[in-house]
Amino acid sequence: MDSSFWLGIIAGALVGIPFSIAANLWTDPIRELIERRRHIRYSNRKSRELSRYHFVKDLHQGAPRARTLLEFEIFEATRAVMFFCVALLFTVCSFIWLQSPRAAEYYGAARYVNFFFLSVSMLSYAVVVSTSQRLRQLRTRLIRFEEYEQAIYEKWSDAGTRDQVD
Repeated sequence: MDSSFWLGIIAGALVGIPFSIAANLWTDPIRELIERRRHIRYSNRKSRELSRYHFVKDLHQGAPRARTLLEFEIFEATRAVMFFCVALLFTVCSFIWLQSPRAAEYYGAARYVNFFFLSVSMLSYAVVVSTSQRLRQLRTRLIRFEEYEQAIYEKWSDAGTRDQVD
């Protein structure tokens, strides 16, 4: 047995023992913190899903406020698509301009402008995708409202009572 072996054992013990003591001292508070966060996350998820359910229910019943919010959402989706098309057009134009012989003298600034337009178009594309996904889910929930309502009652009410959900 070499001295480096015993040096490794001693170094491991000097580092490992304090860490194991600290881990044992902090285990219960960390576990309690995780449990509190889990409960908070669960209640936040429940409130989000129930507010989404109430919005779909209002839409299904034809409430004017819900219809106005839906029209606003559709308007925002249309605006995001138009913004994406304009940003993509500028990106393509800047790529084409970078290929021209005159772009060599402005190449450094043109790269930053091109990166900016590409970033804006990708960000607007992400907005378009998330908005269209939300609208598609909303449409599916409206079409299959009875199944959606039953799933919400089964998931979020105690013993199947409708009092907590309504």
